[in-house]
Amino acid sequence: MSYLQLGNVQLDLITWLGGFEAGYGYAYASHDIIEGKSHLQWTGDQLETRALSAQLHARFCDPRAEFEKLKTAASRHNALAMFFANGTYEGRFVIEELQRTLERTDRFGNVYLMQVRIQLKEWAEPTSSSLAGSLNANARAQAEAIAENAPARQLKDPSFGPTASQVRLKELAAKYDTFTRQPVPGLIR
Repeated sequence: MSYLQLGNVQLDLITWLGGFEAGYGYAYASHDIIEGKSHLQWTGDQLETRALSAQLHARFCDPRAEFEKLKTAASRHNALAMFFANGTYEGRFVIEELQRTLERTDRFGNVYLMQVRIQLKEWAEPTSSSLAGSLNANARAQAEAIAENAPARQLKDPSFGPTASQVRLKELAAKYDTFTRQPVPGLIR
């Protein structure tokens, strides 16, 4: 049975756990006050971190192959669910950093013992009220407008402002008297 599962990588390869650290942080903004001490305002929880140290031994696994599995999982840049063998769900994490130290090899370079350290950072889904969530919503609206070949004025978020053609039309409309019904150059009627 595996000790830990990170995404689809089962870490039954661990022959010795060197440590499992968890970090929690809380963010505060400092507001300077004239002739007084600064005030703090809690702005949110920071992302949780995990650090796992382990030994990979050739008696139980192929250390290089197991490390390559971890590198492949990290290079995909996806959030991975973390479960312990007892069923405890730790959350979703990305592999932020991998380190390895070759402790023992033979004279041909075959690895017998490898120390591995995995740094993980919590993956938090952006909410619609967060900046990332609103940027994602704006990007989706733009992509939908492009996919539908819709004009820019049909975008769902007006915060992007008018397009260059809309600005040009407004300038032309201001320049020509609409009451005399003069044609506006560049407009197809």
